[in-house]
Amino acid sequence: MPARVQRKDAEILKRELKCNIVRTSHYPQSTHFLDACDELGLLVFEEIPGWQHIGDNAWKDVACRNVEEMIWRDWNHPSIILWGTRINESPDDHDFYARTSGIARALDSSRQIGGVRNRYDSEPAGGCVHDERLPGRGAP
Repeated sequence: MPARVQRKDAEILKRELKCNIVRTSHYPQSTHFLDACDELGLLVFEEIPGWQHIGDNAWKDVACRNVEEMIWRDWNHPSIILWGTRINESPDDHDFYARTSGIARALDSSRQIGGVRNRYDSEPAGGCVHDERLPGRGAP
């Protein structure tokens, strides 16, 4: 997408939809979009590529490089408040997520890390926190 379209997306989110934060999709983000978020004050939860699948060790090595590349490329964007170090809606993999989280913390200890799950009984590895006692989730 051209830069003007990426910027327009951020403007629509902030000005028309009145969003304060955006969670990026599961692919490397446009620097034009991130620049616009910086300028507009739109906060960003930036995620690494991937969705629901965790592959073999070679695949995990690529995912770890994706974490490094994302942070090296985008660390100077003040709009980014959280690094997504978990493959979206993926099963637990303690050692893999300890690795991705460790990379993120080593490269940028100033920001939170986390990830999105589709299970309430998932392990809180990688800085991800959830509480099964949330309303409607078996709260006492």
